[in-house]
Amino acid sequence: MTPILRIENVSFNFGAIKAVNNVSMAISKGEVVALIGPNGAGKTTLLNLISGLLNPLSGKIIFRGRLINDFKTYEISQMGLARTFQEGSSFLNLSVYDNLLVSKKYGYLENPVIYLLKFRKYKKIEMNDIKNLTETLEYFGLSKIKDLETKKLSFGQIKLLEIIRIMVQNPNLALLDEPFAGVSPYVVDHIHKAIVKMKEKGTSFLIVDHRIHYLFPLVDRVVVMAKGEIIAEGLPETIHLNPKVAKAYFSES
Repeated sequence: MTPILRIENVSFNFGAIKAVNNVSMAISKGEVVALIGPNGAGKTTLLNLISGLLNPLSGKIIFRGRLINDFKTYEISQMGLARTFQEGSSFLNLSVYDNLLVSKKYGYLENPVIYLLKFRKYKKIEMNDIKNLTETLEYFGLSKIKDLETKKLSFGQIKLLEIIRIMVQNPNLALLDEPFAGVSPYVVDHIHKAIVKMKEKGTSFLIVDHRIHYLFPLVDRVVVMAKGEIIAEGLPETIHLNPKVAKAYFSES
């Protein structure tokens, strides 16, 4: 099976610092991969390269069979890649419901003539989406605050909303950066449910997080980075036995 994402010998520098150094990896359809490592390992930089916020200095990034090294972020998003950020990216002045609604992609709205010619068809799509969004908010316990401005939510609720926004996009690949940071066990449980639901529909994941006790129960495979390089890969149950992993976490001064 062709991987949905393939990274071949990718490098990126910040000045003299090799943030990502000759990294290669692949992710299959429906696979959940953890990307872990000490601070400064290059994990978020790698996510930025995949999502188009940065362009690699060398190597190849291939998503859904296409070389995307020079693609814009919106072009990669249109191909089915979704992303969260450590600091969040919700529209704080919009309501919870509107944050989900703007995550839907209605390409036909760019051409009002086509929309009017096929009004009934597209209106049916929109009504079905409204029904699905309402049910999704109910499932995750956010229906009572759906009209509340997002800036009035707790940090954990905003984190959960970020994941649900990705869920309603139904992406091929989701990049999650610290989804469990600073959230309660209740929110963790709901994030787990969202990820499992998306995986069942075929979404692949690359997840960065330091809270491995929350992360590892979800993942199929673990990739470990240190000093810009991949130093180990393995199963979540055994990756800690790799001496390179122990050295990266506990022996650096």
